[in-house]
Amino acid sequence: MKKMLSVFIVLFLSLIFTGGVFAEEDIVILSEDEEGLFLHDGDVVTAVYEVIDGEWTELTVDEYLDIVEESAEEGFEATYEKERSLQTTPFAPGEVGILNTGGGMTNDTYKYKRSSYTIGVLRTSLLTRVSPVDYNGTSRKTSLKFQISKTQKQSFSISLKSAEASKVRANAGFTWFNERSVSTTRELEMNPKEYGWFEMAPYMNKTTGYVERYNWKGQYQDKRFVTAYSPKSVSGTLDGVYYAKTSKTRP
Repeated sequence: MKKMLSVFIVLFLSLIFTGGVFAEEDIVILSEDEEGLFLHDGDVVTAVYEVIDGEWTELTVDEYLDIVEESAEEGFEATYEKERSLQTTPFAPGEVGILNTGGGMTNDTYKYKRSSYTIGVLRTSLLTRVSPVDYNGTSRKTSLKFQISKTQKQSFSISLKSAEASKVRANAGFTWFNERSVSTTRELEMNPKEYGWFEMAPYMNKTTGYVERYNWKGQYQDKRFVTAYSPKSVSGTLDGVYYAKTSKTRP
């Protein structure tokens, strides 16, 4: 009798800060007797690929979990930084706050004081389907081709004026992209009477820091903590992790 062992793992490791929203990932690791690497949201993940600079590398479960854990650690750091920022005073010691009251030169200016930056954080909270769903209506295993398409845009944890966002982009610590896309074709082997598709979680570069505001006299007014993400791209193509999924029911 074959052993059908499944180990249920609730991965709180993938708690990734995204502007106050946390992503929680439930994974059921499958035994060698079962077809697939693990279950995710009830669907069978038959393969996981890391794609960097257009190069596809298939990952083992352990390799994938390592990536998720590393990204989770970055998330906890961002949460801690935000909590610290809530304790700041509106004006720096020894400075006088002069607010604009209208008339004359009233435009505020901004600076971005970077606290940290990280290259290539896996955003599992942004996992989405990136291909059509197809169906193997035959009585045998069949490899079907899937057209994959995805565009990922920049994001900020708080609402910023264009002048503020411009300072963050210019001083992020890495080359900033407002958006990046990917378009390719992949094959997926599917069992009879089975649905299949691809999902993708993007890699993004992350910067954290404070946006400081100064009045028209150059006097400090206040600051706000921000976590900002830019799509990670090496040669123009969006980097990320792809999940080949199958299910007996249409997703």
